[in-house]
Parts: sequence; C-alpha cells; structure tokens
Amino acid sequence: MTTPFDDDIFNLADGVEEIYIDSSSPYQAIIRRITRAESVGSGLPDTAIVFMVESDAVPTIRATILRSNGETYTIVKAELRSHETRWVVFTGSISPPVQSQPEFHTINIGAANTEYSLALTAINSLKISARDVTKSFRLAFESGKVADSMEPFHTMHSHQTLAYNFKPALDFTLYVASPSGGVALELITQ
Repeated sequence: MTTPFDDDIFNLADGVEEIYIDSSSPYQAIIRRITRAESVGSGLPDTAIVFMVESDAVPTIRATILRSNGETYTIVKAELRSHETRWVVFTGSISPPVQSQPEFHTINIGAANTEYSLALTAINSLKISARDVTKSFRLAFESGKVADSMEPFHTMHSHQTLAYNFKPALDFTLYVASPSGGVALELITQ
C-alpha cells in the first residue's frame, strides 16, 4: 500500500531525464516551463525553465544544470517540496556583475613612521607597490599598526608588488607608513 506522499514521481512520470548539476553525479529530473502562479510568486519571467529534481541533489544558487542535449541553465532559486521528496529548481539568467574599469590611486607618505590611509569602496582586487623601487613600506587593514610596527601589518620591501583579491567585494580602509619619508605608493583597484 502506498501513501499519498510516496509517489516516486520519477518512476511514474514520462519525460524523466538525467541532468548534471555543476558536473556532479547524474540526477533524475522532470523539466517543464514555469507556471503562471510560480512566475508571479517568484518574480521570474514566464520563460523560466523549472527542473523537478530528486531529493538527494543539493542545488545551489548560481550552479549550472547541464541537460543531456547540451543545454545549460543557471539556478536562481531552489525549494525542497512535497515532504522533502523532490527539489523544484527555477532557472533563469543572473545578471553578470558589472565589470568596472581599474582605478589608479596614489598615497604620498610625506613623513617617516607616520600613518596615512585611503578608504576604498566595493573593491574586488588591489595591487600596491612603491613608485620608487628602492623604498619599503608597511601596510595594514587596521589603524594604529603601521606607524609603530605593531602586529598585524605587512612589510613590502623594494621591488615588490602585492596583489589581493576579495570575494565578495569589500569596503575597507588601507593604512600605510614607511621608515623613510617621501615615498609614493601606487595602487590599482577594481
């Protein structure tokens, strides 16, 4: 005797396909267009494709679904439904992040062992070096560390360039100092 919730839809339904989520093991799925109620409830367009996927799949937002015919889809929403027997996965386009032009900054360290700072907003990457390759400097992401060489800080020696990548983008203030005055630092941010 089966219960109303023991439907094993993947054995009962026609049109079950194997799909891959981010190149993981194949999963069974039923593929359909989004319903009008789902479109209104989710705010997704009526062109969205919905995958009903077996419960042991763990779909994540921005993961890629690959169908056996080679079509790919991006997951924008996933819900575990029907008493946790299947995922309903909504796909669509996620706007790619706007790629900004690199920005160039200069920090002039006028006096030796004196802290200077630069506030940066929505930074994905940072490269920093001294303009004069014979000069060294200290940097930190916290005030009060670089002027008196208090941990944590990082020392950049002559001829070095330091590169950071941040995911997600960060807002932060960079603090710098040098054992000698008259040092110009060049920064490239994006």
